[in-house]
Amino acid sequence: MPCRHHKSPGPGTTATVEAAAAYREALEAAITHAAAAAAYRAISAEVTATQRRRRALTQRWIPRLDEALRDQTQRLEEAERAEAIRIRWAHPTRD
Repeated sequence: MPCRHHKSPGPGTTATVEAAAAYREALEAAITHAAAAAAYRAISAEVTATQRRRRALTQRWIPRLDEALRDQTQRLEEAERAEAIRIRWAHPTRD
């Protein structure tokens, strides 16, 4: 009687061959699904972080920067007016 090892494939029935093929397909599908699920989780986390950064920009940083720009513009305009007055006082026009 020949010795059969557990790892050596024996003569299988059609059902065994089909079951093995179905198992391989199921395993490949599970691997594909796991990779897709991991990619989804990574992208979802990145989307959440991007939304948080966008919200911080639109609600905090942009308003603060707009206000700082308005303040600096106002200071520059005031400085230009003061400089124009100093120039007029330093060089009075003769009528």
